[in-house]
Amino acid sequence: MSDIPGTGKQIKNHYKILVHYKGTLEDGTEFD
Repeated sequence: MSDIPGTGKQIKNHYKILVHYKGTLEDGTEFD
């Protein structure tokens, strides 16, 4: 898993966020 700091505003309690991700297995197969 990569944890790359963003450059936008910092989130605070009760903020709503949108997350983009791609789940892959070790062999490269996508899931989810």
